[in-house]
Amino acid sequence: MNSLLLTTWSFFRNIGYLFIIFILAFIIFNAPDQSKDFVLAFIDGSEPSYYVSVAILLFFWSYITWYSACIILEISPVNYQFINEKLAEYFCLFIGYIPSIIMAITFFMAHSVKLGFASLLAGLAFLLFFKWRDRANTGPGKWPSKVNVLKHNLNGKGEERTPSFREELKFIDGYPNVLFYFMVIGIFFLILLIILCIPSLLIWSSRTLRPAAVVILSITFLTYLFTVLFYFHDLKTRPFVFIILFWLVICSTCNDNTKVTVTRNFKDLQDFRLTPRAAFDKWYNKKVAAWELVHEPNDSMPVIFIATQGGGIRGEIWTSEVLNLLRDSIRGFYDQVFCIGGASGGTVGAVYYNAFVYDSLNNQHKNAAITFENFQKFTCADCISPVTASFVFGENLQRFLPWPAASLERSKIMMQAFSTSYYKHLKSGLTDSSFLNMYYPNDDSSKFNCDIPSLFVNGVLAETGQRVITSDLKIKDIGNFQNDIDFFDKVRGHITIATASLNCMRFPLLLSGGLFNKEKSKDASYSIGHIVDGGYRENTGLQAMYSLMSELKERFKGKPIKPFLIYLRNGGFEYDPAKEDSTNAMRLLHDIGTPVRALLNVNGTSVPALGIMKMIEQQQANDNPLNMYYNQIWLKDPKYNNKDAFPLGLYISDTACTKLRLRAQKIPEINTQLFEMLKHYFK
Repeated sequence: MNSLLLTTWSFFRNIGYLFIIFILAFIIFNAPDQSKDFVLAFIDGSEPSYYVSVAILLFFWSYITWYSACIILEISPVNYQFINEKLAEYFCLFIGYIPSIIMAITFFMAHSVKLGFASLLAGLAFLLFFKWRDRANTGPGKWPSKVNVLKHNLNGKGEERTPSFREELKFIDGYPNVLFYFMVIGIFFLILLIILCIPSLLIWSSRTLRPAAVVILSITFLTYLFTVLFYFHDLKTRPFVFIILFWLVICSTCNDNTKVTVTRNFKDLQDFRLTPRAAFDKWYNKKVAAWELVHEPNDSMPVIFIATQGGGIRGEIWTSEVLNLLRDSIRGFYDQVFCIGGASGGTVGAVYYNAFVYDSLNNQHKNAAITFENFQKFTCADCISPVTASFVFGENLQRFLPWPAASLERSKIMMQAFSTSYYKHLKSGLTDSSFLNMYYPNDDSSKFNCDIPSLFVNGVLAETGQRVITSDLKIKDIGNFQNDIDFFDKVRGHITIATASLNCMRFPLLLSGGLFNKEKSKDASYSIGHIVDGGYRENTGLQAMYSLMSELKERFKGKPIKPFLIYLRNGGFEYDPAKEDSTNAMRLLHDIGTPVRALLNVNGTSVPALGIMKMIEQQQANDNPLNMYYNQIWLKDPKYNNKDAFPLGLYISDTACTKLRLRAQKIPEINTQLFEMLKHYFK
């Protein structure tokens, strides 16, 4: 019994890292809604090339896993005297079969019995291949015999020893199949690493492979990387794990590659933007003149503010679909929108839809590709694959470099993925041009563009928790924005539209925070902090829009206008008052979990969002100091079928995307009160 326990413990002590990778893989494929969606996309209607790439990479994952287990257990294990050679052989075969089991469970859980059994059968075929390969390995001189392994790992007294690094290399070089693992497979992964560190190749290749295949390839790469590390690691003589950790800590002090890219500085570093009141005056004078041409003198003119909720690509698509439906259904609606603001994915949708409208107004006459149908293709483009590949390959290389390499940052890869997709579908490079140039041609505030709404792109400064607002309006030291950071006031330079969209959407872990500097002079600047996802602080955009409306309250007085605040909501609230009595206290590791959950829930999006909505609704019902009309357009409105799943993340399947668009077409039927009110004003 003791011998069995020692043998089992020795197995797991040597290759426990493989089981950690298996658990991680299982969670990635089955836990998040994002993963379930791209698995369903694979099941529902994938192209044959997608099935082929997943099948090949699944085999490769199994092969590398089996090979890695053989390298560790049969050549360089800890407690070698407790490793049973025959048992190790079968154990390695079982390890090689586990990837097929993981994928089979994934497909079974997604109700695809055929693909589940196909994965299990493929695993059996893999086992036969591994068994044949294992026999080939034992040929003369190809794989070290037990006697040779004993000589390598034990001293003359039969005691376990650690060979020197030179002895390890000599031993590897002596056996072709061992050398194949370290050299040939190693060179393959090195070439792959180099390819996936080139942004254009990374975006193209990862989108060609698609999400499931990219995840499998990434897991395979990590399996090989950790195997090589643990093979050479020895706590007493070669503590490579600790040396590498120390090196990573040292490099982290000087290799921050997340700096927000400023394309050019403002002239003489002077901020030329208009304040909200000055911009509103210009906007109102232009709009009211056009309004009075087609309406009665006593007709009130709508002034519309739109808040967009965060929600990843789901929020992006929902926002753009709703804005386009309102623009098409209510003639003149978009002309009366003064500002759109929010956080995370919803605001990304607003930024790009606003850019699309700008493109349509200025370039559609010479570019027939600028259509909403092509814009829809852009919004559904795969973004998770480039980010995943960059996270595993490029970002890992960056961690070892003592200097920053901007092209390796996954957030910049995300930005380039957006830009390349916009160019691919709309044949326009607008998203790589200046964000502020849409509003101020040649940095001239007198030519402020009133044809598109202003934008409030809300992020959060990780170091202080302050809101960071990227906007065409100057909000420094103004009213309710005095405690917020005005992004352009600090950087005093231009950024692209794609970069601006990232200033609100930097999802936890998936995307990195963006380092930005304050320009003190032409030759001097210093780092302020890192911008992270705006949803950390307030995920609705309602607070910023209501604050802006309050700032303009004096401008509303005495004018025939009707302020509207419309909230585009795509998700729910994590906090549900109806479930308050069923909340259970944490028990497991509560000392660690309590502060983490407090940080996520109290400083997150749920309670503040609910409170802001209630405050606005109460003000509208009572004294309503802004004479405001408030309503929301909610993706999960109870009047609609809420069985449809719309995942949160950087990817949405064609099936979910189609359902979301069909849901948007139902808005006039569901939000009847809002449409009646709009039609009353837009006669």
